[in-house]
Amino acid sequence: LDGNGYPHGLAAEDILIESRVLAVADSLDAMAADRPYRRSLGITKSLEILVEEQGKTLDHEVIETVLKIHKRGDFLKLIEIGSYLG
Repeated sequence: LDGNGYPHGLAAEDILIESRVLAVADSLDAMAADRPYRRSLGITKSLEILVEEQGKTLDHEVIETVLKIHKRGDFLKLIEIGSYLG
């Protein structure tokens, strides 16, 4: 979100919304899924970390949407993968 690491130094609203959504999804997946080098942080801890990055490196509105989906209980229906439930 801050333009760091993004081609051409684009930041915030200059980055396509689709790219901002993918950045949040990729970050969440990286934390919430088991990896060969570490166990899942679990969905709760992963969401807490996303909130810490809200508006800094990850889009505020996208994270708010993820949190709303999770609060409604629909988030777990979408991912239904055991490793995320840890």
